[in-house]
Amino acid sequence: MFGLPQEAVVGLISGVGGFVMKLQAQKLANQQELFKMTLQKQGANTDSADSAARRGSPFLRKFAAMIVLLVAFLGVFIVAFFPDIPVTIVEPVEPKSFLGIFSWGGGNKMTVANGFVIPVWFKYSVISIIHFLFGTGAAKVSK
Repeated sequence: MFGLPQEAVVGLISGVGGFVMKLQAQKLANQQELFKMTLQKQGANTDSADSAARRGSPFLRKFAAMIVLLVAFLGVFIVAFFPDIPVTIVEPVEPKSFLGIFSWGGGNKMTVANGFVIPVWFKYSVISIIHFLFGTGAAKVSK
């Protein structure tokens, strides 16, 4: 082969074969080490999650949710019983324009009312609180 003696060809093939075998063995050792490190990292993550679950208290979460709900809902109703307390609602007003060249108006429109007033943003606040409560209830940590 290529004008080389058979001993040289067999030596070259054996050298390349040994190199490939050593390369495969090193690759396998690297994969095993990576797998071992991944298991250690997963164990550390599990320990961290377990300790966080022990620190967390469902009572505290429920207490905080009840405080938020009481302030959000009862705050609106309490103002309704005191008609001397004015409620100011600030709404943005879009400016008017003519052909997109000339624009006028716009700014903020302020409405002052007494008694029971539910602003527009109240609906979105209630929806956000409800989604928060459902989310915290759905994300139970298994023990």
